[in-house]
Amino acid sequence: MIPLAEAIFGPLIVPECRRSAGRFWTFVLRSLAAAAAASVVLIVLWWWWFGVELDPNYQPAEAILVGLVAIASLAVAFASLVPPAVLAGSLAGDKERGALALLLTTRVNSWEIVTGRLGGRLARVAAILLSAAPFGLLMANLADLRVSTILALGSLPLVLAAGIGGLSLASSALFRRGRDALLAVYLLLFLVLPLSLLAASSYSRELWEWIAPINPFVGIIALVKDENPWPSLATMLAWGVLGLL
Repeated sequence: MIPLAEAIFGPLIVPECRRSAGRFWTFVLRSLAAAAAASVVLIVLWWWWFGVELDPNYQPAEAILVGLVAIASLAVAFASLVPPAVLAGSLAGDKERGALALLLTTRVNSWEIVTGRLGGRLARVAAILLSAAPFGLLMANLADLRVSTILALGSLPLVLAAGIGGLSLASSALFRRGRDALLAVYLLLFLVLPLSLLAASSYSRELWEWIAPINPFVGIIALVKDENPWPSLATMLAWGVLGLL
């Protein structure tokens, strides 16, 4: 497994992953993600029990779907917030401290530095997202979703995290200070993109339909309630291309 990771991401991926795994705040975020998903499951189970107490014929299907939408939305929110925090300051911080110039004097090249940082930090994000996966899988099985739908639900936050991670690393390469790179990414994600979607919806329906996949929440309800994967697949394609660029 390690030789394969080094072949894809370069020799820095292993020390980056080891350093990331030992961070205390990574454990805190994993605990928060798991606790948030577990809270949704407990609320749905309590509502199920309460409904059965009032009506023995109560069917919890709607409550389960709402809970699954909530867990998927939480995963997308974590996938939007965490990658800039771990990646936007990586290269910029090294430039500010002078560590990047020293790293470039070693036997690794610039491509291996970038891929090593990206792979190591995204592994930390994936660990945070996967901590909530058992609760989402439980809700998906209670909702009796198809395997393909469950795979799409699990892939959406991971692909989104990879896309935003690539965007964050690009910002880190452009700015000299990590704080500026982080602010630029958050402004783009939570100000420029929402305003662009709002302007597009006001201008024409056709334009909004073209750029709507940029909104990572747009396809969750269709994926969970109708098992229609195409809006979420379009979102994954859009953010995957952005991350690669």
